[in-house]
Amino acid sequence: MSVPEREQFDGDFSRERLYADLGGRLAVGLGVGIVVFGGLIGFAVVLLVISSLLPPESKEAVDPTPDSFSSYIVEFDKDAA
Repeated sequence: MSVPEREQFDGDFSRERLYADLGGRLAVGLGVGIVVFGGLIGFAVVLLVISSLLPPESKEAVDPTPDSFSSYIVEFDKDAA
């Protein structure tokens, strides 16, 4: 038994067709989610491997940019505005 080729949105609203379209879209979304989440996990694993290869002295070193996380407070002169 051969299944006739159908165009998407050809007016067939049978339960089987709707389930097939929904299942296909869910499968694509699942695949994209796996790729994105797997990429994030893979990136974290690569960073962990690289950090495990570094000597312990590099982890105990003083921060070369100590002001990189500081904030600057700028005074606003109300008379100048």
